[in-house]
Amino acid sequence: MKNVVNQKSVKCVNQIMVYMQVYDEIQKGNYPSSIAKKLNFTRQYINKFVKPLKDEGIIKKITNIFWKVNPNLNRNKVYEIIKNMLVNQKLSLGTNLTKPSTNLHALQLNFPILKGKVKDSDWEIKEQLKNWIPKYTNLDILGGLTIKNNNNKSITVFARSRDLIDLDELEILCNKIKVYIPQFFKKHNVVFDVMEIKTKNLHLGTEDKQSESMLKKGEKYTLDLKTKCKKILPKDDRDALAWLDGSPFKFTAETNDLHWKREYLSMPFAIRDMKEAMGINYRATQTLIAYQEQISLHLEVEKKQLENQIKMNDMLDKLNNHLNNPLAELKKKVNKMEDILEYADVITGLSDKDRKDFEDWTFKNL
Repeated sequence: MKNVVNQKSVKCVNQIMVYMQVYDEIQKGNYPSSIAKKLNFTRQYINKFVKPLKDEGIIKKITNIFWKVNPNLNRNKVYEIIKNMLVNQKLSLGTNLTKPSTNLHALQLNFPILKGKVKDSDWEIKEQLKNWIPKYTNLDILGGLTIKNNNNKSITVFARSRDLIDLDELEILCNKIKVYIPQFFKKHNVVFDVMEIKTKNLHLGTEDKQSESMLKKGEKYTLDLKTKCKKILPKDDRDALAWLDGSPFKFTAETNDLHWKREYLSMPFAIRDMKEAMGINYRATQTLIAYQEQISLHLEVEKKQLENQIKMNDMLDKLNNHLNNPLAELKKKVNKMEDILEYADVITGLSDKDRKDFEDWTFKNL
């Protein structure tokens, strides 16, 4: 029990260290992608720590490449907030969702032998095959390893079963084993073909307590994923499978494919993000509907204003016509008056005969 408590304490301390690293890098002007690259983590892993810091108001996103820390919180206060979040179990690896437990149920790496012979006289015999006898030994390194000598043609390394906090640990473990085993067997003068080392077997199991009643004891359902497993080592070449069974948990979603397991573990978060996106889309749709209604009302007002403008133009046209007719008559009278005045000026001072002739011409032409 004490050991379990200590493991949880170590896990909590490690998470706090990563949270504080992310906080310090944001304060220096870095952003999640650059932080992941700098700390040699995946972006997905760093995001598990970025989101809680953002949700708690410790950091703030301005743009994708520009983030800021809360100026009202000093580093000690940030440390206390993160510590309380983890102690109170408000977070599970950076989200409010409960991330299911993942167990490394089986991992086997095969190391072909180029030359040399493994000194296995004191190794344990667990089985006897027809043409040869496999021998085994255990190493208390890298969480526990079991080594099997395959008649000095190759060795198989079995990693002891363990829970994984993050799937990145699997690739790190494989690479550590790949480096450690050749160094360990130097004392045997054994040389391995390091270019041909490959993953022989992998089982990643995830517990699902809510689905325990769906699977009867002894039942197993296997799904051919119809693709190759994601390579952990360059020479890996395994068909990807997924299955449901009752080991190591009552209801275990298990696979030999790291990519499928990542997708499986991220599914609750993808559904959450989808739900949030749907909520945003719904609110955006409601906003557009309200905007459309306002536009419709505005168009109605514009239509009425246009109708009133047309009516006003008709009234002005009629008024112009009404005013133009009297003006034309008046103009005619004025012109006639001018003609009369001109006629009077002309006939003044004429002799009787000339005036008579001019009057006759005027009446004929005017």
